[in-house]
Amino acid sequence: MTRSLFLTIASQASLAITLCICVLIRPSVLISLPQGGLSNYGTESQTIVVFSVGFWVATVFLLIAAKKSQDIRLKKTMSFFAVLLALLIISTYPYRINTFFENIHILIGFTVGTFQLISAYLLARWVHFDNVSRIAGLFLLGSIITGISTIFSTGLLFTSQLLGGLGYGTLLVHYANFKETKGESNV
Repeated sequence: MTRSLFLTIASQASLAITLCICVLIRPSVLISLPQGGLSNYGTESQTIVVFSVGFWVATVFLLIAAKKSQDIRLKKTMSFFAVLLALLIISTYPYRINTFFENIHILIGFTVGTFQLISAYLLARWVHFDNVSRIAGLFLLGSIITGISTIFSTGLLFTSQLLGGLGYGTLLVHYANFKETKGESNV
């Protein structure tokens, strides 16, 4: 296993573990209707430290993995995703202060979701739409539900963000693994 693949897996594991811990500490974000988004964990006193550490660790791991990757597509995808994730984290802390910060956070969140949808399609295409990418694509429907949930206030924001994140993380790791095992790179 290359260092880049290990760090890609570690970044996604960091996000998953962080969210599991946050849900255990404060399950009301998940089980209440309407659901809040993942960012609620970045503003709650009980979960802000766990949220911050987990998301920043994932961001740093993605940046290092991108730097170590031999594949230019993966390098660009992970670098851009890490920057968007950092902006999302930074915008999380003040988003409850006023409408201005809330709108910035929503715009960044929308940008992250859009990037995930576009790059997920490309990642799946680059592995020739194999079975893993098809299954992960189903989870990415969560991203579409996120958009619908945000626009129409359906109350399923957290669940849809979890599904979208799971699908995207799976595709990111799968593409990194695909490139490593095939020995291919787009340098």
